[in-house]
Amino acid sequence: MKFIVGYEKLENFDFYDSKPIRFEHTDTTARLKLDYYDTIATFLFEDLLDVHVDGDPLANWIEEFYCYPCFNNKKIFTFDIGYYKIVCSRISVESVECTKGP
Repeated sequence: MKFIVGYEKLENFDFYDSKPIRFEHTDTTARLKLDYYDTIATFLFEDLLDVHVDGDPLANWIEEFYCYPCFNNKKIFTFDIGYYKIVCSRISVESVECTKGP
């Protein structure tokens, strides 16, 4: 998690058992929204090098999470949650919001 800028905002969020609710990308950036029991985290991926989407992530729960620098270039990161594998130079938490009432 330390490779994700703003990871400290994820105190009530966990990748495991979260559910993808939105994914979009251009040729340079991507955004991924995950819902973890009414806590929605939005992640921004910048300077994309590769995006791989596998299966039907909207119908499945996240069961794995990896985020690590690439072997040959420590300035490039791989973010892999099974259904999405994103390779880029910067990963950040864009927002975290709770949708459950008080």
